[in-house]
Amino acid sequence: MKTLIFVRHAKSSWSNMQLSDHDRPLNDRGERDAPFMAQQLVARMNDIDAIVSSSAVRALTTAQTFANAYAYDQDKIVITKALYLTEPQTVQNIIRNFGPQLQSVAIFGHNPCTTSIANMIPGFAVDNVPTAAVLMVEAEIEDWSSFDFSHCKVKEFLYPKQFV
Repeated sequence: MKTLIFVRHAKSSWSNMQLSDHDRPLNDRGERDAPFMAQQLVARMNDIDAIVSSSAVRALTTAQTFANAYAYDQDKIVITKALYLTEPQTVQNIIRNFGPQLQSVAIFGHNPCTTSIANMIPGFAVDNVPTAAVLMVEAEIEDWSSFDFSHCKVKEFLYPKQFV
């Protein structure tokens, strides 16, 4: 059994239109929601073996916030541009290359990919995965190389507005 945590980056800022989409930071709501959602995950899961993040500033900042909540060394966050505005198949290929020592991995990315992934999980459907949402899934596999979204089941789906 393997555990994946898909996290959509927290709310980003559009205040500086000179920045590229890739370089947009979190806005005030994102800065508030990311640590709150990190604590919600910590309360449900004691440890994460690895953190993988899109290279986009808003995703990486969200990943760093979760890393802090887990006392996870930020230098060990795997940063990949392949998660920036990608497709579920690319994410699946990344997952299939995880090392056998990893039991739980958090992946920080973007929509629409995160929502597409959520809707590929059997028995689960959602119109939109909100910003800062956490989708925890268990995969009925022994080895990451055989990973497929169809082997997963949703364990938790958490998002900021459900706690208001």
